Amino acid sequence: MLQHPKHIFQNPEFLAQGWGALFEKEQPLTLEIGCGHGQFLIYMAEKHPEQNFIGLDIINKILIKVEKRIATLGLKNAIPCKMDANLALRELFPEGSLDNIYILFPDPWPKDKHERRRMVRPENLPVFINILKAGGHLHFVSDAPPYAAQVEALLNERPEFKRVDFPEGIDIKTKYEKKWLEQHKYIQRFSYQKISETVPENWPSTSPEVSFQLTDWSPTKNDAIYHGFEPYVHKFDGKVIKLRKVYREFGSERIMLQAVLAQPELMSHDFFVFVAPNGDCELPKASYLPRVLGYKDVLAGLADAIVTFALNK
Repeated sequence: MLQHPKHIFQNPEFLAQGWGALFEKEQPLTLEIGCGHGQFLIYMAEKHPEQNFIGLDIINKILIKVEKRIATLGLKNAIPCKMDANLALRELFPEGSLDNIYILFPDPWPKDKHERRRMVRPENLPVFINILKAGGHLHFVSDAPPYAAQVEALLNERPEFKRVDFPEGIDIKTKYEKKWLEQHKYIQRFSYQKISETVPENWPSTSPEVSFQLTDWSPTKNDAIYHGFEPYVHKFDGKVIKLRKVYREFGSERIMLQAVLAQPELMSHDFFVFVAPNGDCELPKASYLPRVLGYKDVLAGLADAIVTFALNK
């Protein structure tokens, strides 16, 4: 099944167990960032039934076709996901959880002002190092010489990596590789193995049922927020929560805040939260926060945002 954020972050089994809940068997895990039309993802899943494969991309129309082909072939070890890779890398893969990461023909974003959009860049390297197992591999393929040279230099500088041969026997060419070969472009491939020691982290089991308690709360604070509301921005731990609107829940004394969670390099996310007169807070069932590994910190930041806003009313 094609996985969207709403599926992943509202799936009780996934939140409790991690990726093992979505695959038929617990097996070594490989991630492809930017799986596109799925040629490589499907090829590898067929060739290596002893491994599980996740393909990330953001183009829904293409991923639906990938999902249909996976289902037609009866593959149980490949899952396509429509998700921003930057968010997925930071929130869905604990330390030491991946055996391989493949990044094939990523957008080089050649303009200087767009360099921060590149997938392999200095601030992302600690993330890759963290989620790879000791002995795991990062594989990179590009048709853009300047970008490939930059990535190669970045990886060569990291003592956690050593250069190794690119895997042999991969007899598949993606749609883009065929296109670049027809244009006689020079394609560069290299692999790096993580040699630093790491202790794999357990999946931080959580639940889609989100509730928390505000400290020193009273019904008067609910009324103050509702009657004196104006947009409010709260910054914490490099993240931002903006309280955008307030509503009164029909037939209830609770108020409902519409908020947005934002973080540099990650996609912003709208959500709602109910606040009861006694300070009990919960997210509606249709709302969710796209977080697993940093969930407790985000909830603490949300609570601080509400309390701080109320104090100023």
